[in-house]
Amino acid sequence: METRTCSKCGKTKQAAEFHYKVCKPCRVLATRAWQADNMKSHLRNCRNYHERNKEDRNAKAKIARQSNLERYKEYDRKSRAKRQVKIKAYMQSYHKKRRILDYGLTFEQYDAMLIAQSNQCAVCETPFSDVPHIDHDHACCPAGGKACGRCVRGLTCGDCNKGLGLFKDNLYRLTKAVAYLEKHKTIGVLATLA
Repeated sequence: METRTCSKCGKTKQAAEFHYKVCKPCRVLATRAWQADNMKSHLRNCRNYHERNKEDRNAKAKIARQSNLERYKEYDRKSRAKRQVKIKAYMQSYHKKRRILDYGLTFEQYDAMLIAQSNQCAVCETPFSDVPHIDHDHACCPAGGKACGRCVRGLTCGDCNKGLGLFKDNLYRLTKAVAYLEKHKTIGVLATLA
């Protein structure tokens, strides 16, 4: 085995561990020191290199992608799935915080409501699969503004919350809707006309 002595640290090492007259660890340290002292020119050199070789790098990347297409597709699928999970978690967290703050609740009050309702909708009693909606009395607070927190009635699923909103929290309309559904529970309109 051929050995050499490093001109920087003076240690004797195998020839494979050298870059010219300097061992690789010393070369790395010298390069990092130069980059720290000359960061602007280093970044300019990197930028210039990438601009000069842009077409060549793009062509090589295209060839690599074409020759390993299935591997790239699988990587894309996995990374897209991971991103979607992260985005969904972030959005749920964001919407939960936003809703709690918009309705004048504290996080403790919200968690207490969730526990009291056994983590299910106050109307249909199905377990929450998404961020619960905070139902409140629309007559209490001004439209478009933040709720006061006193008018919050409970936590509902998205469908029940939309239903209550579409019925405009009107008990008369809701009882008429229930009567209508009871009347047409077993037979349709066309069957009664025949």
